[in-house]
Amino acid sequence: KTEYEVQVRSVARDYASQWVPEPASVTITSPEVIEGKPPENISVEGRIAALLVTFDEVDEASWYQIRYRETGEDDWSHDYSTDGRHKVVPLLDEAEYEIQIRSVAKDSASEWVPDTPITETVPSPPVTFVELDNVSLDGELESVEGGGTASIVASWDEEPEATWYQMRYRRTDIDDEWAHEQALDTTHKLVPVPPNIPYEVQVRSVARDFASPWAPEEAKEITTPKDTEAPSSPTFVDWKGIVQGIQATLSPPPEPDWDQIIIYAHDEWPYTPDDEYEVARGRQTFFEIGGLEPLKTYYVQAIAVDTSGNMSDPTDEV
Repeated sequence: KTEYEVQVRSVARDYASQWVPEPASVTITSPEVIEGKPPENISVEGRIAALLVTFDEVDEASWYQIRYRETGEDDWSHDYSTDGRHKVVPLLDEAEYEIQIRSVAKDSASEWVPDTPITETVPSPPVTFVELDNVSLDGELESVEGGGTASIVASWDEEPEATWYQMRYRRTDIDDEWAHEQALDTTHKLVPVPPNIPYEVQVRSVARDFASPWAPEEAKEITTPKDTEAPSSPTFVDWKGIVQGIQATLSPPPEPDWDQIIIYAHDEWPYTPDDEYEVARGRQTFFEIGGLEPLKTYYVQAIAVDTSGNMSDPTDEV
């Protein structure tokens, strides 16, 4: 019984349509779930970069929903299957995961089973393939409405014995964990990623019971290209005076590459927001600014900056 807004767009290699409908006026409320029969005899087996889930099918079910998370994490990821055998990929080597499943029909769904999630560890693969050769990276800007999106295109030489390929990537400008994607061909496009951000990337080939080493041995580095489109201005949601200061809450711009918000304050109006009047900045939406003179009126403005350094127009003063 949750309400959702829905939009769709078409995507090709170098362009995409706008999101439709605009605005997102199509809403749907998921139905109240009528309890159905859950799957039985569930088993989970660790495979290379994957978990193989098998279970008895339910006659009344249209499909099955699988949820999984690394042990110790709070949030579930979801996958689905139309039969009693499904491989969840790609997953992290030597990581333990929790798994539950339920059956789904048109107007009903079973409870998640088992009550206590099944835990299984993804094995570390024996390395029997040679390292992939000629790994190359290219960065592209994506032509989507509103801007703020780039991609990384990775390619490598084919491994004839491979079933699929695994690509891992992470930002190098922050303390970032590896993220993973599955590729079925020797070219894979990672999208969306923010412009003007440094990444390191590695790939490996995978078969049922073995995998190649990550290649290249020293991860390949790339900085996604800059865009030139300024973000929208942030919006003040709430603000108030505190002792010798101001508290302000803002709504960030909708562009995915916004990087930080800069706050300006001055006791005269109008003024041009510049370094002289900057009082705070950060990738955050709540600011508490101190050190201001008591009983004085201040005019506060904000500007958004994206990862390429483009700056929005200033907000109206508050």
